[in-house]
Amino acid sequence: MIWLVWRQQRAQVSTGLGIVLGLAAVWLVILLETSGCATYRDCDAPFTALVGEYYPFINMGVVLLSIVLGLFAGGPLFAREFEERTHAFVITQTGHHGRWVTAKLLVAAVPVALALIGFGVFIAIVHDRAPLPMLLLQNVGYVSHGPLLGGWFLLAFAFAALIGVLGRRSLPAMVLALVAVIPVSMLVAQVARPAVLPPLRNTVEVSQADRESGDPLPTASYPMDDGTLIDQGYLSLGGTKLDDMEVHSCGEESCLTAVAVAYTDYYMDDDFWILQVFDLAAYALAALIILAFTTHRLSHRRL
Repeated sequence: MIWLVWRQQRAQVSTGLGIVLGLAAVWLVILLETSGCATYRDCDAPFTALVGEYYPFINMGVVLLSIVLGLFAGGPLFAREFEERTHAFVITQTGHHGRWVTAKLLVAAVPVALALIGFGVFIAIVHDRAPLPMLLLQNVGYVSHGPLLGGWFLLAFAFAALIGVLGRRSLPAMVLALVAVIPVSMLVAQVARPAVLPPLRNTVEVSQADRESGDPLPTASYPMDDGTLIDQGYLSLGGTKLDDMEVHSCGEESCLTAVAVAYTDYYMDDDFWILQVFDLAAYALAALIILAFTTHRLSHRRL
């Protein structure tokens, strides 16, 4: 069964692996060219200088590519069987439907997911050793480095496979799956991760004298050398977060009476790996749940 499925999907899987290897080669060149440079602008190599200037956009492209690989692997996986009416082949087989479904899922997802996880770890290590213009724990840097790249692939793959089974069309499945990835990733980033692995918080009291002085209100510090700022602002006496725009635009003591505490949330740079592993586990768990439902739907339709 595995061999049959591999023969069906080897071109697509090989293409995905080839793309990942090509990306790894690009970062290897960056690592070699930036050896000994204080910053990427100090490097004489034109390739690295060009990459450095557009590094945020390149990394967003890496995230999108990981998602697109998942869409193209999952969308047609079962939907194409319906479109070409080749799903009837399974009915004539002596093996259980579940074996066929499991084999297709494993062959289509596991090799590319593992390759992306390895690639993400590699480019995170390159980032630590090469003078590239981005913090790993902030925004684009976080989502485009580390093993989380494999999570993007798995989540997109699972949604595309499920929607392909429900709608029996490949292209709509890929488009809808792309939309579905966004809320799940936001849920993990804004709810699950802060609840399980909350950032560190430093606070400083805002006194009456601070409010009456007319000077900018104090802010809480954080270790800038080995920490990354996540959020910064002010709290009321009851702990409610205050609107930053209102606080900074207020020039009179009377409208600053609610300001009681200045806070700064941050992660230490060493937290990058544990946060990445948590997000990858969350994405993989979501993908497993989605694929379990996909398998159930396929069995219910008795392919």
